[in-house]
Amino acid sequence: MKDWQSRISYLFFGLAALTIGYTLVHLITLPLWGRAKAEKARTSDLALFKSFELVPSANYQKDLATHALFSKVKEQAAPVVIGLNDLIKPYSLTGVISGGQAEALIQNNATKQTYYLKAGEDFDKFKVLEVKNHSAVIGYQNEKKELFIEGEKQ
Repeated sequence: MKDWQSRISYLFFGLAALTIGYTLVHLITLPLWGRAKAEKARTSDLALFKSFELVPSANYQKDLATHALFSKVKEQAAPVVIGLNDLIKPYSLTGVISGGQAEALIQNNATKQTYYLKAGEDFDKFKVLEVKNHSAVIGYQNEKKELFIEGEKQ
């Protein structure tokens, strides 16, 4: 039983020795082979280098100036400022609850969510400034807009 195991181990040791020897030969001869190639390249490329005509840099500057990477940065358009009139479009005043302190029923038509708000309360980005009998005054930053109950005077 040990006989076949020892034969296999000798085989693997022999393969390892051959691999190491092959590697050592290449490590020693590779720098010499590289130097010979470099010498040959130095002499053969010289004639090619002398035959090159140098182009004036002005020609390159023209090409580079038209390339997107080297062109001037275009001015960015001023950001569009969205005001209260645009932001309030999806909202509507569906009713007013009168009584002690009046409440405005404001519905977001996109999400179908209804807010019950008193004067001074916030919803989304807006603030209810005043609740009247048939309207509510909404504020956003320094702007004001009066929302009327649907179907009422606008």
